[in-house]
Amino acid sequence: MIALPASCQGRTNLRRGDRGLDGRTLILYQRGQMLVDPVEYKLAVQQAGLSSRLADSGQIDRPAIQPFLVPSAAGIGPAQFTSQRGDCHSAAGSGRRDGLGHSGQLGEGAERASLTRRACLGHEPLPVSGLFHPRHAPAAVVSVAFLPPRRANWRIFLQRGDGRAKRAMTADRFSTHNLELGDDVVTKRYTSWDRGEPHREWAALTLLAEHVPGLAPTPVRAELEACPPTIVMTRLPGRVLRGEHITDEQVGAMAAALNRLHQQIPARVIEEVEPAAWHPAAAVNKVRAWADKQPDLGDDPVVRQAFQAGAAWLASSVPDELTVNPLPPILGLADGNHANYLWDERERQVRLIDWEDSGRSDRAFELGEVAEHISRVDGVLDVERLLAYIDLTQQEAERVREFRRLFALGWFLMLGPDGPATPHNPVGTLERQAERVLHLFS
Repeated sequence: MIALPASCQGRTNLRRGDRGLDGRTLILYQRGQMLVDPVEYKLAVQQAGLSSRLADSGQIDRPAIQPFLVPSAAGIGPAQFTSQRGDCHSAAGSGRRDGLGHSGQLGEGAERASLTRRACLGHEPLPVSGLFHPRHAPAAVVSVAFLPPRRANWRIFLQRGDGRAKRAMTADRFSTHNLELGDDVVTKRYTSWDRGEPHREWAALTLLAEHVPGLAPTPVRAELEACPPTIVMTRLPGRVLRGEHITDEQVGAMAAALNRLHQQIPARVIEEVEPAAWHPAAAVNKVRAWADKQPDLGDDPVVRQAFQAGAAWLASSVPDELTVNPLPPILGLADGNHANYLWDERERQVRLIDWEDSGRSDRAFELGEVAEHISRVDGVLDVERLLAYIDLTQQEAERVREFRRLFALGWFLMLGPDGPATPHNPVGTLERQAERVLHLFS
């Protein structure tokens, strides 16, 4: 694990009344509705274990960590906000932003709480008016987001202290970083780096620029020990493939990109790469833990049949066999979200972005997650065609099939009645995922 920068260690100066920013406020807007309602917010805070600790310490009181509403603008609707004080803070998304996650963050289907563990206070406060509930003084940084499937069209605005927009960006999930888009470069400032995300991304981009040029952004410069850590990289043209009806040409380009990633980096180089934190053993343990809770699945026979098939598979030796990789490792994104695949219309190729979770990984594990990531429900991807385009040995193909079962079952359990995404599931979500599980186990 990469240590936090020294300037951020041991700083827990969350104080009631810290409304001042260094001229920036991160505000999350979602069209038509709030991101979080008060009941969900309170639950999220309790799950994160922060409410009682801070209340008992006297640093902030319980009313101070209730949702604050930003007045709607241009018909966008109310918003949950994150306020950042000083130029050094850590908004603790202690876990992956998507996928099943290796440290508790539950991903695109239902993001769990993201709450600040540290606030590095470096400047005198500047007043920010009109953003907070008048009866409550907010904590330095408090944020939480539950994002249901198909509800990802929200905007991120960096605002100055006077309320005027400084820079507008789009995002399709709650992020562990802020992006500043220039004409030719992107500046990425991390709000979470407990797992060494900046070091992982910089190492991956540097390695890719040498061995697989053109596949990912080119690294320009980095301040890895700053607070917050910052990376500047080239800005790539194109649009993300998440939410798209991915054409056969684009499927082929995705496969070509993955083949390049998995084949062009020498094995001796891969061996020196830090292992990805999200790996087969972590995934197997997480899915088994969810299944062991014997969740209430209701009366739908398809849903119950899917659980029985999955539970029997989890009790077999197959999942344990998946935790040992008999094949050479590769550099992997450790993130199957289809939003990490960027289609360049002009060059007719796919590039890969968002390397902050990357590391030495299992190729079949990586491909299984891409195939079954819940982001697939936002668009259309012919997974079988994608896998047919990828150069797989028979042994790899068999392992990919088993990992697909693991990920599909994990999402099924997460989307179920007792799962963390339950409050937001569109009607029929669980039943459709149950059918997916049964298809893969047939």
